[in-house]
Amino acid sequence: MQKSKWIIIILIFIIITLAFRNTLLLWDSRGYYSSDNRNDESADHIIVILDKNSDLHDEILTGIDNVVQENNMVIELWSLDKYQLIKQLSIARLSKPDGIIVEPFLSEEFINEISQIEKLGIPVVTIGKTNIENNEIVHVGYNRYEFGKLIGEIINQSNIFINNIVVINSLNSIENEEGYKSHLSLGIKESIETKNMISINELYPANFSKKSQYSIDEIVKNYGSSCLLITTNEDDTSKYIKEILNQRIENRTHMIGFGYNEDVIAYVNRGVINSTISINGIQMGQEAIIAMKKNLDGQVISDTIHVEIKSVTFDNTEKAWWQFEDEIN
Repeated sequence: MQKSKWIIIILIFIIITLAFRNTLLLWDSRGYYSSDNRNDESADHIIVILDKNSDLHDEILTGIDNVVQENNMVIELWSLDKYQLIKQLSIARLSKPDGIIVEPFLSEEFINEISQIEKLGIPVVTIGKTNIENNEIVHVGYNRYEFGKLIGEIINQSNIFINNIVVINSLNSIENEEGYKSHLSLGIKESIETKNMISINELYPANFSKKSQYSIDEIVKNYGSSCLLITTNEDDTSKYIKEILNQRIENRTHMIGFGYNEDVIAYVNRGVINSTISINGIQMGQEAIIAMKKNLDGQVISDTIHVEIKSVTFDNTEKAWWQFEDEIN
């Protein structure tokens, strides 16, 4: 009898523990940002769906949090793996919120889901590095041509000798978005002073992988050790920095990185890489909320909103975006 009693107690404990764990897991992916507005029936219910592994994830959330209260919204946040986004977008459509902000990626299934949401009259704002080029919805991102021009300006100011530029384009697949290559390359080509002497090459990770499959050995073999390597996400930046240091070719192979984490900035300060490109993710989050509010109010807004990008060099590594929040309108 005593043994049965303990078995029942243990089973009850296990059930309660699992229930509590499932609650925590739920709130890890779905939570409310603006709790003060949660019980306000006049507040707009906005679902925000983000790639939890995105370089800009935390900054975007900071930007959203900065302006959500003043725009009288309740934000339901789903931070998920990229390949879960389509499923969650479908769930969001069925729940019929007042609006959806989502970080997209290029796939036919994703684009079809967006079309289904549009048919229901639910406003959509896409946010992040990828633009699905739908003129009916607003995208908050950055100007890829200006991204290229900024790289060209860095080259002009750096006094380095290079004959090849190699861009590791981890943002989109070449089969799905040829335009990205032309915009970025055109920006670089039109801003560098030695236009005819430098070849611009772009390499694409396979199958939308976040990390490049190309080794520094392959790049040096095909393009020479005096090439300039340009990365477009923080993972690849860290990967190639380590490979360059392991090969001890940092004095010959030049690199412009991406992102603003502590490791990347440390390598800029040490002179291992020439500079890094920083996208204003805080402004991105703010602009997405403002665009959604204008949309809900019936205002006509641009189909594309570009946020600031800047180069971070040895001279200005201390100037992070989040130190200038008050300057962002």
